[in-house]
Amino acid sequence: MASPVKQKRENLLIKKIAEMVLESIFDWIVVVDHRTHEWVYSNPACKRIVGYEVEEILGQDTIATSLLPSETKALIASQWKKLEKEGFIHDIEVEAYAKNGEKVPLNLSEGVIKNAKGEVVYRVVIARDLREIKGLTHDLQASKQKLEERLEELEIFQKVAVQRELKIAELKEKIRALEEQLQNK
Repeated sequence: MASPVKQKRENLLIKKIAEMVLESIFDWIVVVDHRTHEWVYSNPACKRIVGYEVEEILGQDTIATSLLPSETKALIASQWKKLEKEGFIHDIEVEAYAKNGEKVPLNLSEGVIKNAKGEVVYRVVIARDLREIKGLTHDLQASKQKLEERLEELEIFQKVAVQRELKIAELKEKIRALEEQLQNK
């Protein structure tokens, strides 16, 4: 069995590793007090995703904050019962306002931390920035539209070309018939 000092060192090391992991994750991780709805933790990804420093958002009430549009707040609140019952929700698409006013599309997943009585005390939110995916989707849709337009043009060209070929064949037949008439005279 490990000595209390060694156990304490190991616990501190595990805590430090956990902190480093949370700080280095690309997605935005937020811990919300389930009772007060205040943000009690945020990793630094919030700066990259919405432009706010961690200190600017800690303590904000998720219901009152101007960071979230009312539709997002309503959608998140509507999921709380499911979150409490199942312990998680995932793949909810919402928007947040960046510090510069831009609407940022996010994909949310949430889990819960319960106390010894089984009551939800914290919600752990993972928010993935969807701007790049949305941009690629938009570009893909635009490319698809252009391809469909080109396909329509090709179909029209094909119809014209086929009609031209049929007309040429018809004219060749008439020429052949006329040549036959001339030879028979």
